Amino acid sequence: MGLYLLQADTAGVGLGPVFSGYTIASIPLAILFFALGKYYVEGLVESGLKA
Repeated sequence: MGLYLLQADTAGVGLGPVFSGYTIASIPLAILFFALGKYYVEGLVESGLKA
């Protein structure tokens, strides 16, 4: 919702503030992915093995 409001408020300014908002919003997801990446890879490896 906040990014939508940022986009509406900066209609005449350009896309710079909107892109920076999207980047800031994606940083926590990237940190979470890299922190839990080990478990992600383990799940991929285990699902490919046959018992």
